[in-house]
Amino acid sequence: MVAREAADLAPTAREIDDPPQAHQMLPALPHGAQIAPLVARLAVGVMVLAKALDRGASRAAIGVSMQRAHPRGVVLLGSDLGRDLLGEGLPLAGGIRTLHGRPIAALGQASAADTERLLMDLCQRAGVPWAPPSARAAPARAVVKAEEVEALAAGLIQKEQWQAAVDALRGGEPLGPRGTNMLGRALIELGDRDGARHAFERTLAREPDNRIALRQMAALG
Repeated sequence: MVAREAADLAPTAREIDDPPQAHQMLPALPHGAQIAPLVARLAVGVMVLAKALDRGASRAAIGVSMQRAHPRGVVLLGSDLGRDLLGEGLPLAGGIRTLHGRPIAALGQASAADTERLLMDLCQRAGVPWAPPSARAAPARAVVKAEEVEALAAGLIQKEQWQAAVDALRGGEPLGPRGTNMLGRALIELGDRDGARHAFERTLAREPDNRIALRQMAALG
């Protein structure tokens, strides 16, 4: 990511390639607060250009930085940087061009929706896996729900409340391997060997080397 110097931020002597330091600096940059949540999982480097640099000097500085860091893609932050570097024809809503053989996106005056679209397009061209927060939210909620259900079931199993554990786990689908293992154990205690076998088979479908499931399947014959 490349940005013009902010009012309270001096130009960096070279790109910042330490991800924690880069993420710490990102919110202070133009568009930084908006873009930070979208790139939280990506390894981000930051370079800040002095406003005094003209187009040629800025392009040269970015080129040197790219040759040193070998990024897969570049994002230009700020409303003027893209036009300065990539020409007056760059749409104000943002756009993607090629610079030094790498895709480079300029946010310009892009809206929040346009920013996410540009980042998704940039990642696709750069070969970087990308999913917008809206696509990540549902799986994240499912993981949290599964963890809560598994914790509840573990407590019920510890109290030997087998049917309550089964009900909790079946109400918390989809389960992870830990959950299906607990479901299998509770079903064994209830005498449902076929149901237990199916639960452990589900575990092994996800984790073929899961020792608990393998041991239980051997015991079930």
